[in-house]
Amino acid sequence: MKPWKTKWEQEGVITASDWSSLWDNIHHYSLSQVVQSSLWEMIHRNYMCSYFAKLAFGQDGVCKLCSNEEMERTHIFVSCPIIDSVYVYFTPLLNNICPGGLTVKEKIMGITVIDNDFKSIIRNYITSTIKHIVFRNRNKIFSDARAAIIIKISNT
Repeated sequence: MKPWKTKWEQEGVITASDWSSLWDNIHHYSLSQVVQSSLWEMIHRNYMCSYFAKLAFGQDGVCKLCSNEEMERTHIFVSCPIIDSVYVYFTPLLNNICPGGLTVKEKIMGITVIDNDFKSIIRNYITSTIKHIVFRNRNKIFSDARAAIIIKISNT
């Protein structure tokens, strides 16, 4: 089994039966290749982040967006207060499209689309785009968290 796949399953968020839905979401025709690439990197844990820089190079491990120490590789798209703030901003829209609280599992892989359900596809499109924008800006230094949140929302 692939190391990244094992990590996800050991963490208990993604199960063996989730992978088909995850790949369908990542490779959905509604997403641009650039967004798909970001999602692919996140799932494969194939990117530089402050957490990895701390482990590999002895750097401080501080997230450039929220200024907190990253405690895991997935901080930027699972637990960063900046992405959480962006999700809070979009929660009313997400719930109008497809009701349901935003779970860690959805933050990682999206929601399962059954029978090409348009509402689920739109919700995945929005959350995927949010992840992509925050992920691609993860190494930028902002004057403060509020500035980072505003830039993320205005780019979304």
